Amino acid sequence: MASLLNSSSSQHGAGEEEEIQVTTRQISSSSRNFISTEYDIMINGKNEEDTAIISDDMAARYLTDNPTSIALNRCKQSVLTPYLRFVSFIGWLPIFRISANRSLCERIINLFYPLLVILFIFSAYVIQCFTCFRRDTPYISTVNGTVQCTNTIISQYIIPDLLHSIAFFYCFYLFRIVGSEHLQTMMERTFLQARPTDFGENSQKKLIKILRIFLYSGIGIVFASFLIQVFHLIIRIDRDHGLALLWHPMLNVHSHEIYVLAFFLLAGFVMLDSVYVALVINYASYCQLLIFYLQGLKQKILERTCNLEKAMKEIRDTAFYVEELNSAIAPAVSIILFNFATSTILGLNALVTGHLHHFDAATYANTILSIILWLTLLAIPFVQASRLTSHCRSLKKLGLRIRVRPFVYNNEPREDLDSFLLFTAEIKMRAKLFKIPIISSTLFFIVVAITLVMLVLFQLGILSVWFQS
Repeated sequence: MASLLNSSSSQHGAGEEEEIQVTTRQISSSSRNFISTEYDIMINGKNEEDTAIISDDMAARYLTDNPTSIALNRCKQSVLTPYLRFVSFIGWLPIFRISANRSLCERIINLFYPLLVILFIFSAYVIQCFTCFRRDTPYISTVNGTVQCTNTIISQYIIPDLLHSIAFFYCFYLFRIVGSEHLQTMMERTFLQARPTDFGENSQKKLIKILRIFLYSGIGIVFASFLIQVFHLIIRIDRDHGLALLWHPMLNVHSHEIYVLAFFLLAGFVMLDSVYVALVINYASYCQLLIFYLQGLKQKILERTCNLEKAMKEIRDTAFYVEELNSAIAPAVSIILFNFATSTILGLNALVTGHLHHFDAATYANTILSIILWLTLLAIPFVQASRLTSHCRSLKKLGLRIRVRPFVYNNEPREDLDSFLLFTAEIKMRAKLFKIPIISSTLFFIVVAITLVMLVLFQLGILSVWFQS
């Protein structure tokens, strides 16, 4: 009788365990479906019937009962979908989803819209060079109604435009040809390992908020840059009473050519800046997802909600995603960081030498706003990369902490603790830009050194800023 009871209870327990495992797999499948549907619809042209993994009733039940699916779906709606639309705006993804049911007009738009984006971008390249339009300051020297920038035309215009076009076509290939889903995959993985009961830094709600801040701040930067360039153009036309060109007589204020050039120049700048911002958002969001994942992983290890063997496997998988960040996204970001750095330095140079060229208040204001814009875009990737490296290096401290003071691992074999310590000490995970590991202490030293040198130069009178009306 007792054996029957034991057998029955063991079968019941096994049945419950199997049911839990099945439910977990179903939840994971539904979560993956929610995060990938938007991308699949846009790229592969699959409709809801084609991409559905679970039925509508099951999806509704999991959305209601599973907090992870709720958070994942919210992140998709508020972050991923707007970002994919933004990427479609610059031609890296189709405007309309690709499918056999698409109309001829939509197919034509999908085909020719990237060409229109490329047209605007290259027209901005040409007009910017032809007018010697500097994006760091409105000032440009003119002689007899023509601009003088032939000595710097290669370094200030051709090389930065070449770097921008390389980054654009690289990402076009990565998104549209290869169909990379690195951000979507990392987002799914992060939310699936997160626990709805976590709060503070490990809160899913906070992660969604940070990702939304990245997205909408990036769109705000594009809008702010547009206004700065409009302000720039107005200052220059008002100062010169027209628009001075290279190897061409000055265009009169009331000429129609000025409006045509201004339209293509500003429209091209919107596309240029959108490419910059899309890359920065992608890199910053990917770093943030990895940081959030590492925070949750460390918390699970400290609470022993996963064993050391599984923890080492997850750390190894995370190292793979960090390497993907360094090999797939970081090269394009590194390319555009050259442009951000040169624009910032040229803007600072124009600011400190403005008194020699009799800058007025409007020129100073536009130059300062341009410096802030480029410095912000320059700082975001470096800050995110240094934060990611710091969290990766903290795994070594975690391994030492568990080995010296095991706490909840008191009953763990010493060999396992030694293996975990050795594993965390040997694994190398560092975010890289320009193939160089980005470390917060090194960045801090560089910023302090630059600040100190500039302060000394100002005190010696070598550099000065005079505001003249």
